[in-house]
Amino acid sequence: MSEKVEGVTKETIKEFLAEADEIVESINSDLMSISSSQNIEDVDPDLLNNIFRNAHSLKGIAGMLGFKDIGHLSHELENILDSIRLGKIKLSRNVLDILFEGIEFLTELVKEVGIKGHVARKEEVDGFILELNAKLQGATTGKVGAAPETKKFYIDKKILSVLTEYEEHRLSENEKSKKNIFLVHSIFSLEIFDEELSKITTDLKPLGEGISILPSSGEAKEGTIEFDILVGTNKDANDILAASTVTITVHDLSKKPETEPEEAPDKDEAAPITKPAGAEPQRSTPLSANSGADKAVKSISSTVRVDISRLDSLMNIVGELVLSKAIIGGISDKLRAKEGFTGVAIELYKANRVFSRKLDELQNSVMGIRMIPLSQIFEKMARIIRKLSRKTGKEIELKMYGADTELDKLIIEELGDPIMHTIRNAVDHGIESPGERKAAGKPEKGLITLRASQKGNYVVIEVADDGKGIDKAKVRERAIENKLIDPDEELNDKDIYNLLLIPGFSTKDEVSETSGRGVGMDVVKSNISKLSGMVDIESEEGAGAKVILTLPITLAIIQALIIELSGRLYAIPLNSVSEILRIRPEQILTIEKKEVMQLRDETLPLLRLKNMFELQETQSDREKIFVVVIGFGLKRIGVIVDALRGQQDIVIKSIGDTFKNIKGIAGATDLGNQKTVLVIDVGALIEEALH
Repeated sequence: MSEKVEGVTKETIKEFLAEADEIVESINSDLMSISSSQNIEDVDPDLLNNIFRNAHSLKGIAGMLGFKDIGHLSHELENILDSIRLGKIKLSRNVLDILFEGIEFLTELVKEVGIKGHVARKEEVDGFILELNAKLQGATTGKVGAAPETKKFYIDKKILSVLTEYEEHRLSENEKSKKNIFLVHSIFSLEIFDEELSKITTDLKPLGEGISILPSSGEAKEGTIEFDILVGTNKDANDILAASTVTITVHDLSKKPETEPEEAPDKDEAAPITKPAGAEPQRSTPLSANSGADKAVKSISSTVRVDISRLDSLMNIVGELVLSKAIIGGISDKLRAKEGFTGVAIELYKANRVFSRKLDELQNSVMGIRMIPLSQIFEKMARIIRKLSRKTGKEIELKMYGADTELDKLIIEELGDPIMHTIRNAVDHGIESPGERKAAGKPEKGLITLRASQKGNYVVIEVADDGKGIDKAKVRERAIENKLIDPDEELNDKDIYNLLLIPGFSTKDEVSETSGRGVGMDVVKSNISKLSGMVDIESEEGAGAKVILTLPITLAIIQALIIELSGRLYAIPLNSVSEILRIRPEQILTIEKKEVMQLRDETLPLLRLKNMFELQETQSDREKIFVVVIGFGLKRIGVIVDALRGQQDIVIKSIGDTFKNIKGIAGATDLGNQKTVLVIDVGALIEEALH
């Protein structure tokens, strides 16, 4: 039975997917925050409330569009979360696992809408919900709903009477935790009360929990409004006064009187503490006739959601303008050469300079919009590690650094699989079982570290583990068995680690659900190469391994160095060029059948592109030699070229399936003079030279 709803357009489904994806990511992020808490039972209630609200929102938008299966599952998760919020279900690791399972299935259903435009899995969803409820049967339940003992607090009965069940529960929980309870009273002008109230809640957040925010029951002066905030905290009243940036009065409700009355007194009987002199004065601005209406129509958010395809289209237009700039620049140069720097030539030159500057600003702005933080991927990896940890029985902790490092959206999209495969290998091959780690004198809990940092125009991502490291002898033995190397062939550490990147290579004796099929690191290598990046592996036996991914920040529009080989032009991405040298033939040395040269205090490997691309030798080869030094960090090589033809902004285009496997070529570009040239794959050149 199809759940496809008549009248739901493709555009509507796109909007639903964008919003649903944001909601699911937010829920997953909050669940991971709870999971990483030392004391899961004392979790920040705001996290649970946020998850609850998100589940409710997803239920609403799914129901509105007729996606009943998604709405049904969201509703069930909302009920579970509500019970946890109210203390009816005790939050534990097992309950958290159930929530993760539910969100994982919910993500699967949302993805199906993206693929098919609808989802029809009613029986499967019903069965899954029955399983969830069966697992929850064993969860601890608690009695919640009764108001706390009011004799212990000096709370106005009018306030107690309007507290929701959840607020009553939070008040009770604060009482059980032996926290102080305060009533924070404030008076605002109607014009600015929303801003000032937001300031107070922000100020109080680090000190404790805002249990309830209510309009005061007393009569306010004309043009003002009064609010009471119930706060549970370990701090005292003076701490609250000191933290507030607006005028407030604090009533201490947690002190017992000498003689406790039969009923809790009204709030007026509690001794107030007023913010000391010198505090920011109360503002009382006259209410204008239109100010409230003006604020009501203004949007709270200053952001808009944009489909990535629109940004791609915009970037393509910018790319075409870059080519136009190159054409105009060429015409300007020809005109200046013919007529000199006068008349039309100088006017065209000036106009082209202005055009270039504005185009650079436009390009940077579009690129800024496309850049997103790596936290989007890192948080997904946290969930994968948690799942693998449960499947393998290994305790694993994840530490993340540099998650705010930004990359182009299109690169981020392609980066998920390589990092996931790297982490799977780290869990299965690297991290030992708790027993093995204990015997080796290590903590029983393994550690995986995700670290990202920007270095120039490249981003370096490291996936490291503190496991047993790579067994080089075993890798060599398996390579000989598979006839990848000769038994007497000498290999250094890097050569041995590179064997792990060969398709089908695995050191696992048995195939498991996690790995062992030889599909993993070769996928990492392949996908990173497509992004013009590089993969490096480092390891220390017994101490762990590290996989280093080096990627360009963007592949959209880049600056390139135009070089000449045997009369043909090629482009090398300028962000990988560190320097350009002109040397004599006798400066080239041969070590172990490889050409090198001495560059200051280091030996620089050389690569002749003509040999690699099988081009004809020319007379210029013997007269002068240009060496373009390319690479990242310590991995550098010198590329021997015939001539240099300047630099230019280029837009890299795919060269199609027919030529995609040509080694050393990343794509093609148009130079704007009706000439199409090939773009050099720097990562492939370095790998070839250092192999």
